[in-house]
Amino acid sequence: MGHAEHRVECSAPIDHAFTCVTDYRSLPNWVLGLKHFDPLGEQTKGKGAAFDGAVNLGPITLPIRMNFTQWEDNTSFAAHFTDGVEGTLTVGFERIDQQRTLLNVALDYSVGKGISGRLLDKAIGAFIGPSFRYVDHHLPGQIENGDAEVSKS
Repeated sequence: MGHAEHRVECSAPIDHAFTCVTDYRSLPNWVLGLKHFDPLGEQTKGKGAAFDGAVNLGPITLPIRMNFTQWEDNTSFAAHFTDGVEGTLTVGFERIDQQRTLLNVALDYSVGKGISGRLLDKAIGAFIGPSFRYVDHHLPGQIENGDAEVSKS
C-alpha cells in the first residue's frame, strides 16, 4: 500500500478555499495529468457524489472512479477511488487565521500484485512528487484569485 501526504497554504478564508477545491470543474487547472473528471449523475458535491476520470501518469493513463464518502463543509472531505488503483484521498482544511488556510492532503492507495502491480506502483510513486509541486504552483493562486471555478486550459 502506498501513502503520501502533503500540505499547501493559501491566502484565502477557509470557506472560499473549500468552495474552490471542491468545484470539480477546476480540477484540470491544478491536478497534474488529469485528462477528464466527469460527474456520474446530477450530484457534484457532498457525500455520495461520484465521478469518472482518467489521469495521465506519463506512459500510463490510469482510469479512476471516485465516490465521496465523507464531506464536512469547510472542514474536510474523503473520496474512495477504484478502477486502475484502489484507495482513499482525504483533504482537510485548517484555518490559520481569517485570511489563510492550510490544506492537508493524504493519499492512500493499493495496486494489484505481480509485475504489473509493481510497475504501476513505481509509476505512481514517480508521479506523486511532481504532482504535489504542480499543486503548490497552481492551486494557491487560483484560490486566492477566485478563478478556480472553471478550467481555462
